[in-house]
Amino acid sequence: MDGSNLDVRSDDGAALGGPAPAELFDASCLLGRTAVHQPGAPTNADELVDALRFFGIGEALVFHADAAEYSPSVGNDRLIADIAGRPMLHPCWVLGPHQTGELSPPNELVPAMIRAGVRACRLCPYDHRFRFRLWNIGQLLERLAAHRTPVWVDFGMRGWTDEFVDWEGLVEVCAAFPHLPVILVRTGIGGNRRLFPAMERCPNLLIETSYYTVHRGIEMVAATFGAERVLFGSGFPTRAPGPAVTALAYARLSEADRTRIAGGNLRSLLHGVKP
Repeated sequence: MDGSNLDVRSDDGAALGGPAPAELFDASCLLGRTAVHQPGAPTNADELVDALRFFGIGEALVFHADAAEYSPSVGNDRLIADIAGRPMLHPCWVLGPHQTGELSPPNELVPAMIRAGVRACRLCPYDHRFRFRLWNIGQLLERLAAHRTPVWVDFGMRGWTDEFVDWEGLVEVCAAFPHLPVILVRTGIGGNRRLFPAMERCPNLLIETSYYTVHRGIEMVAATFGAERVLFGSGFPTRAPGPAVTALAYARLSEADRTRIAGGNLRSLLHGVKP
């Protein structure tokens, strides 16, 4: 995949004006072949590692395309097998309602996930056709909250005009489980008038930056709510990492805040999971 036009690194590999490659910990990355495959995008773990290194990303939290587009249980198992022996790749399982028998009950599933070394999960309410509400996934969220397992919520936002985010559901869940970190995936330039009130009301609501292209938006969120509420994410390989890397590199932040967003916040979330 030719991403040379998006590279913002100097000759020694450091991001211009921003974090060094080892500091970048991608909070939103996918492994495997998707139904709509980007030409030249990596399809296996070794290709993904090489591509991330090219873009100056030292580590990545990854979920599997098969878990998102085929079967969560099958894809989650494949993820563990595919990233074995690759310490820069950290597993994120895709979860959902258990009542149909596609996944084990939460009191079995979440402890098994943690025993497997998985410290994060992703929910896809729009693509998997369930509601991000307590009546639908309350049992799962309750168990995740007991372990303080961070939850990435992907409402299927592809473009800035999409209206798929269930803001009422987000606020409901965050209020019901105030110690559960909830990370909103792919919020974009059209969402601030709903995002900011939700973040004000819910201290446990965070964002990742893969689609957050608001002018000086990262700085605005950091100044208003604290840099600890923002995670660097690329959306790779569905999206090119360049915009997210560049936005963070040139954001007007203190170096301490830039380092938190680059990877410190994500490391803290993963380390905060209770066994």
